[in-house]
Amino acid sequence: MSVGFFALLVLLFVRVYFRKKPFGTFIQQFLFGILLPYMGILSLWLIHIIHAGFVPDKIIHMFHYWDFRLSTFLILVIIPVSIYKVYTNISDIMALKKTLLNLPHRRFKNIIVLKVDKPLAFTLGVLKPLMFISEGVLNLEKDVKGLILLHEKNHVKSLDNLKILLFSFFLPSKRELALLKAQIEISNDYKTLKFYPKETLIKALKYAISSHNIGIGISDEILMRLETLKYGRRKTDILNYVLFLFSTAIIVFIAIINCPG
Repeated sequence: MSVGFFALLVLLFVRVYFRKKPFGTFIQQFLFGILLPYMGILSLWLIHIIHAGFVPDKIIHMFHYWDFRLSTFLILVIIPVSIYKVYTNISDIMALKKTLLNLPHRRFKNIIVLKVDKPLAFTLGVLKPLMFISEGVLNLEKDVKGLILLHEKNHVKSLDNLKILLFSFFLPSKRELALLKAQIEISNDYKTLKFYPKETLIKALKYAISSHNIGIGISDEILMRLETLKYGRRKTDILNYVLFLFSTAIIVFIAIINCPG
């Protein structure tokens, strides 16, 4: 077995291990638990293709090597599964949107007011998202209501649902998806804090905890948001990016020296 084959096994182990036990921050998880393994697998495969000069006969000859067999198999599995995952996510979103629009509601352009007493606020859709607000939100205190509406408008402007959909191409675990959503929500929280005091945001989050369970890992997201409000936002450590680039360079170097010459 070649060095590249064992490198692929290590990359697979890294992906599986950190998928089950993710890092504490989204940036660390995305760089080392997601992007590095996938980029490594792709680079070990692509170096063989480049070496073969994209000539079909030479590419077929590369199947004599175990690392090319394994990397090809992984890519042929990961890509279709990723596409199917995105397709099912879009289908689920469309089905949920259709269900909600069949409920009693009032519509004001892209804002849907559901006739529900509990405070609910969320956006659905990717390129042209709809903002769903319950009458329970409209009955809240003026400052809390204003903050919630601004928060949801920011989601629409930032195309946050599109970011989540694109992230699903990486086949994330529920915990990884919760980390991304928390990252998006925290960023959005800081935008709303420019116009409303922290106490108002905390009050809105408490309503969210007590009123609904829409979304994967929403309780984890809210707890992360409350923790960030209490202790402040974690600064992005430049060392993470340095280690990521260094690790990527090592994988590419292994791919180059491993490729038969």
